[in-house]
Amino acid sequence: MIVGRRSHTDWQCLSFQSGVGSRFRARVANWVGKRQYPHGRYLIRLGLYREAVKAFEAAEKWYRESYGPLHPYVAAALIRQGWCNAKLGRIEDACRAYDRALEIIEATEGSAHPMAREIRAYLTSTCG
Repeated sequence: MIVGRRSHTDWQCLSFQSGVGSRFRARVANWVGKRQYPHGRYLIRLGLYREAVKAFEAAEKWYRESYGPLHPYVAAALIRQGWCNAKLGRIEDACRAYDRALEIIEATEGSAHPMAREIRAYLTSTCG
């Protein structure tokens, strides 16, 4: 059986611009986004801190877009970024990440939260 050739416009309805394509992209982004934080933890166990920072940055972005800027998951991703950057000797980057995490924790849990006290102590002793 000979199948006729399809025109460009016929294929456009099947492209990623269609509803199916955009739903597919959203599902893939959701699937990948959810896995960035556990992937970063896995990379830490392998000692791949530079790659872990990238995973935690992607996790932070996904959490912020999915749950909002003050969600505890955003703070957790920032804390992991800070820890990895400190291990890499990138103290300024670590201080920035910890400072942003502290802002979220204090805004949502208060300054008496144990993690807030721990981060504040690190910032005071290391970041000046």
